[in-house]
Amino acid sequence: MEDKYRNFIKLIISIIVPLIVGFTSGFLTDPTSEWFLSLQGPFFQPPGWLISIVWTVLYILMGIALYFVWKKGFSENKKPIALFSIQLAINFSWSFVFFTFQSLWGGLIVMLIMLFFVVWTAWEFYKVSKKAGYLFIPYIVWIFIAMSVNIAFIILN
Repeated sequence: MEDKYRNFIKLIISIIVPLIVGFTSGFLTDPTSEWFLSLQGPFFQPPGWLISIVWTVLYILMGIALYFVWKKGFSENKKPIALFSIQLAINFSWSFVFFTFQSLWGGLIVMLIMLFFVVWTAWEFYKVSKKAGYLFIPYIVWIFIAMSVNIAFIILN
């Protein structure tokens, strides 16, 4: 019974950490700023409400993936967990670079770095737990969509 309790606590922590990072990033940046609203957006830009839903789901999937890896042992999986932390920190920084510093090119550069670390994290997670690696696929797809939107912002503005 004690293992089930510990695993449940690990699952909750694993999901809450990315959600807190994502919500904090969203709270501290302003996608309704005058600067952003003045930009010409692409026709395929998802609406804000959909972006919020997608990111929430992605943070939950990231957390579940982290749980699968953590459950197999923290000390045995320091590298994948460290990579997870790095990609999450880069993810957190994107909103500040794009919205706060109002940098379309900076946002794209951060996204390219984030994509590299997300794919690397997914690979390392996959080596520990196939399910954990697969849970990163929607995140990788979404980064490509977000990069396409970011590139379109650069072209249109």
